[in-house]
Amino acid sequence: MPTRKVKLISLPTSFSLDEHIVKFPPFPPSIESIKSGCYYSFSKFKKEKAYYFLGLLTSIPARNPDIVTKDGFVPINQKLVRDSIKDIKDYTNYLLYTGVIECDKHYIPDEKSFAYRWSEKYSLSKVSAKLIECKYDDYDTGRYAWQFEKYPYLFHWYQQDKLMIDDASDDYAFELYQNKMNDPTKRSWDLKNKGERKHPESQYRSAILNIAKIRHCCYEAHIDSNVHRLHSAFTGLGKKYRRFLTYGGEKLVGIDIKNSQPYIISLILNRDFWSENSSLPLSITNLPANIQEALKTPPELPAMIGKYFNSIEDNDFTDYITLASSGMFYERIVEIVNELGEAIERDDAKILMFYTMYSSNYLPKDSFFRQMRGIFKNMFPKVAELFKIIKRDFQGIDVEKQHNRLARLLQSIESEIVLHRCCQRIWIEGNQQVPVFTIHDNIVTTEGNEAFVQRIMTEELERFIGIAPPLSLPERWEEKYGMENL
Repeated sequence: MPTRKVKLISLPTSFSLDEHIVKFPPFPPSIESIKSGCYYSFSKFKKEKAYYFLGLLTSIPARNPDIVTKDGFVPINQKLVRDSIKDIKDYTNYLLYTGVIECDKHYIPDEKSFAYRWSEKYSLSKVSAKLIECKYDDYDTGRYAWQFEKYPYLFHWYQQDKLMIDDASDDYAFELYQNKMNDPTKRSWDLKNKGERKHPESQYRSAILNIAKIRHCCYEAHIDSNVHRLHSAFTGLGKKYRRFLTYGGEKLVGIDIKNSQPYIISLILNRDFWSENSSLPLSITNLPANIQEALKTPPELPAMIGKYFNSIEDNDFTDYITLASSGMFYERIVEIVNELGEAIERDDAKILMFYTMYSSNYLPKDSFFRQMRGIFKNMFPKVAELFKIIKRDFQGIDVEKQHNRLARLLQSIESEIVLHRCCQRIWIEGNQQVPVFTIHDNIVTTEGNEAFVQRIMTEELERFIGIAPPLSLPERWEEKYGMENL
């Protein structure tokens, strides 16, 4: 007998698809429906197709929170969805015209998809993630099976199904959501890397889904093929929920790299990093093929980088490297901005610096971001010049968002060192007994193993970056992320 396939789908507790169908019965196509201008009709209505689309409103931002618009709309590429469900447009229209969802009605061919969100009547409603019969899925488990065999030092611990989360996390998520929605200043709303505020509703729904995935051991752990970072329901869970997590009943401890991206930049400021015959333990030639290709296309780009380094003096990067290796990079930015009369905090400085490093070379419209870029350029003119070269748009190159080269380069370096050097060494020297999970630049282990993990991180990062890493003190999550941090 075939096994029925179920899927975790996050839904408002005030919504019932069965009751909605009774109230708004789907009907088969007819001449009358066509004449009346009805935009949906079904030969046979299948609930699992409607559930699948509603599930995308949460599963997409749960994996990529920055994709959600400031108004809480989630862009959904209908063409990709139609590859799985040919008549998905009928279901989308049914949900739209019967008041379940809303559309932003903003579509730009090859640039922006229509975006959707739950309608206003379901806002501020509690959400729960349920296992619902649905054969359609937006995550292909089999696609990443080979990674579990190739990288046991990363995935073994997920396969044990011992990573769990306390039930109190659900109520905490709703309380956090209500507090943010009741904040008229929106200062409590988190920032995206581009400086926009994250909509609390999509954050809440995503948190509930990731909590449920962890609770049901549906971790969805995999390494992406773009910047080669490891993603999972664990990495997608916000910082404020970390205190609820345990592994095999043991408390978790995290060790991260302070100002990791500015620190990693220190490596690419070494001219030998760019050499085909580099003597460094990690250089451009050691990175994945797609990252190398991005930095070699067009051929003018490596030539420009080579010319740039020929103009560099030995002390041009001294101030930058000293600050980045101190772990106080963002704190110094806060000091400078505050001296200019703007009040920002460390997290704001981090987002603003990400924008400065990862945005295109075009001047931003926002005056504050223009000011931030100017501050960075005045502080580190030669570093800013290298950024501009790497992010340059070349005509005739059929690559979307060429300015992403810098972000992809830095994140792939981070992944190479943290995932495949640090974690692999922990696996070997720890005799496969030391649990580790990663959140990009953060390695998490069980209490009692933190000193061992920290020592390996220090040694490996210094070996590959060339300077001692600014590591945080081990953070016991239960202590650091308590209710007082709400």
